[in-house]
Amino acid sequence: MSSGTPPSTAGSAERSSTQESSRQANEPDNSRASDAIAQKTSKRNRKRIVKSMRFKVTVGLLIAAYAVTIGLGADSDDPGARIWVILETMFATCFTIEIALRVYAEDWRSYIRDNWSKFDLLLVTLQWVDILVSAASLKTLAVLRALRVLRLMQVVSIGPAFRELWIIVNGMQESARATVWVAGLLLMLLYVFGVVFAALVPREGIEYYNEWGWDGYTYWGSVWRSSFTLFQVVTLDDWSSNVARPLVMQSSGVKALGYALMFILFIMLTSFTIMQQLLGAMCESAQVCARDNEVHALKIREKENARIVEALKAIFLAADKDGSGTIEREEMRASLKDPKVRRLLRQIDVVGTDMVDLFTLMDEAQGTKDGIDADEFLKRCQLLKGDARGRDLIPISVALQAAVPRFERVHLTSAERQVHLLRTAADSVDRLYITMRRVAHKKGRVEFTKAELAMIDSIPAHLLASRPNNHVQRKTVATIGNFYRRGQTHHEHDDND
Repeated sequence: MSSGTPPSTAGSAERSSTQESSRQANEPDNSRASDAIAQKTSKRNRKRIVKSMRFKVTVGLLIAAYAVTIGLGADSDDPGARIWVILETMFATCFTIEIALRVYAEDWRSYIRDNWSKFDLLLVTLQWVDILVSAASLKTLAVLRALRVLRLMQVVSIGPAFRELWIIVNGMQESARATVWVAGLLLMLLYVFGVVFAALVPREGIEYYNEWGWDGYTYWGSVWRSSFTLFQVVTLDDWSSNVARPLVMQSSGVKALGYALMFILFIMLTSFTIMQQLLGAMCESAQVCARDNEVHALKIREKENARIVEALKAIFLAADKDGSGTIEREEMRASLKDPKVRRLLRQIDVVGTDMVDLFTLMDEAQGTKDGIDADEFLKRCQLLKGDARGRDLIPISVALQAAVPRFERVHLTSAERQVHLLRTAADSVDRLYITMRRVAHKKGRVEFTKAELAMIDSIPAHLLASRPNNHVQRKTVATIGNFYRRGQTHHEHDDND
């Protein structure tokens, strides 16, 4: 036998070495996982900052102050004064920092994917171009100064206070395609009717008696003048007194009637048809945007509620002293005293007393004292929000309608069984009473006939051994038992004799 290392010691050393090598091999994976979790947490915190209401309100105030500065600079005697250039540079720097924060919070691809972000980036770029052009003592681009005012549109996206305005702006954006088609159709009608009126209306020799004193050439001198005059008719801006009536009154006969019918047809096609279709398309787009906004807000709310529920689950499981993985009554009451738990419950519109009542109902329905599953309990707690809705009450109503006939059948069967039991007991009592009277009148040795013994033995054993629920049944069974015991006593006495 060799004197080497014992097998048990060698095996332990080998297992320790294997565990150590496995631990060292897993350390890089754990480190990478920890780094990934830390990066996700940091990115989530950055997003939370740029999407917070405080950040949005700050940006909105900057935009409002910038709009006031634009107005004051435009009304000043020297729009190119140094003070306006300094203020312009300060606001441009602030807006550039805002864009940098948004890009840092998300990433460049996610930021540029949003249309409003593209629009915002374009305006800030044009603002810097305007500043550099002005600093170089070149001619200021008026179009850039006009476009800077469009940055006010970003104010509508800072919070719920501008929700209706935001819906209208989005509706205009969604209806842009319909607006283009309507504008094209309107231009086509304006051109067609402009050609007709330019051909029919004489360019000279007609003196208008309108309040402006213009002649016929001003209104109908060419196709483009006629089209522009008809556009005034589309807007219904003094079209009768300044456009249509003077032309009809200066004409006569069939020509005057033709002018009147052409004006009526043109107004029916443009003002009463095309413009109403444009208005309907914009209203429909606004409604679609409102529904999409509600769905988006609901998804955000559900995601936030899911996060809160997970936080509540972690708190409840942390309060699990016995490590059972379930929620018990004492643990839940202790957790409800935590201010953090009460704050989270307020965020999901759940009252603590309602949670206690729900826990009691689920505990009684479960019938055990082992606690309640945390996921199931928190899932039902979310149904406590707000008032009861129709879809919540319908399953209860259907379940009750299905359960009522079953309860009626069970109750009827139980009643019929009790009636049958009482009838059997009454018959047995009558037979025993007659038998006992015969026994009482006998003297000397008591003898029972076979028929009498059969009547005594005919009492159902389950009747005497049952546990009746009402007073009448208990009294009846007790009477039958007394008679039966007396009969059995006499019967045993006869056997002994």
